[in-house]
Parts: sequence; structure tokens; C-alpha cells
Amino acid sequence: MIENIIANTSQEQIHSVSCDEVHGAIQRLNNGKASDGIGITAEHIKKAGHSIIRPLTHLFDLIFAVKEVPEDFKKGITIPIPKKDKDCLCQETFVVSPSPT
Repeated sequence: MIENIIANTSQEQIHSVSCDEVHGAIQRLNNGKASDGIGITAEHIKKAGHSIIRPLTHLFDLIFAVKEVPEDFKKGITIPIPKKDKDCLCQETFVVSPSPT
């Protein structure tokens, strides 16, 4: 999603991300979801409180300024989960990919 915004927006149209926007986005994160590839959950980010808002704001501003999304932001974990009462066949699974989308 970020890549689409960056690719389809001129530099003049991109505004700086505010600390209030980052704080609001953190508050809207859903609890109880899977962690990312290094084990960070929404609860970790929320628990960090105000100490993480300014660094994240700066990071997002840099992403928009250089128009490039860090490779780590693009990674996800794919986990096949067998459907109930089915053998573990690829066509009979749900695929869960806990990644930011």
C-alpha cells in the first residue's frame, strides 16, 4: 500500500507524517494478532507508548522522502493451516500470512 502511494504521488503532494497520526494509528492496531518476523506484536508497540512515536514518525517521513519502502517491511510469514477434518493437502488449507497490509 505504501509503495502505491509513493509511486502515484508527486513529492509536492506528500506531507510530513505527524506524531498525532502515528499515535492514532498505533491506538487502532488490533490486539491479539500474530507477531511479525521478529516477534513484535501490536501490544509491544502500544506498550512502548510515547517513546516510540517520534522515531516511527521520523521513519515514515524518511520512507516518503526517499520513496522507498524498507525490505523488512515487505516480508511476511506464510503458515498453511489444514481445514477441519482434512488431511494436510495443499489444496485443503487456509494460508495465514501475518504481515502488515
